[in-house]
Amino acid sequence: MFSSMKVFTTLSLLTFAAANPTLLPRTCKPNFQGRPLTIYKQPEITDIGVYEWTPVNAVGGHISLVQEFDSFKKDEFIVEFTGTPTNTYQIKMVADTAHKLALTAGANGDLAFSVATSEVSASQEFAISCDVCATDEGRGENCVISHPASNTCVSGSKPGQTLVLAACDGSENQTYNLWEGI
Repeated sequence: MFSSMKVFTTLSLLTFAAANPTLLPRTCKPNFQGRPLTIYKQPEITDIGVYEWTPVNAVGGHISLVQEFDSFKKDEFIVEFTGTPTNTYQIKMVADTAHKLALTAGANGDLAFSVATSEVSASQEFAISCDVCATDEGRGENCVISHPASNTCVSGSKPGQTLVLAACDGSENQTYNLWEGI
């Protein structure tokens, strides 16, 4: 009886996961080796272009999603491996040529750029897990960008939205693509 219940539960979970692919665990961690890249979201089939992460280059600057029709030429971010055992990254702006500003988790899910600390700060560490990591092609697909210290994920899916941290739920609001561009 116990064994058949275990089999039923396992099959039920596998069926649920197969029907909800966003809940399946991501299989790879990208490595862009410090090269600039664009982070974007594919819009619904009815929209044209992509929804691209667009930062404000200043301390306290936020990231909003902006609909772009000519994407992949901007390369706004450097996703830099922290070198810590937690396998995390700092997200910095290319426009900040000294790379002193890093995306930082603030109170109530706020995401803004602040001065990067000399020691890696938990508030500036993000984990990135993707379905596809083609480092040689400079891309990561269907990536979830999470903040391990708060156990939350970067969230936002519509043009004009400011990105925030929210409970990780595996939804399309929390998947992005990373691309090195042309």
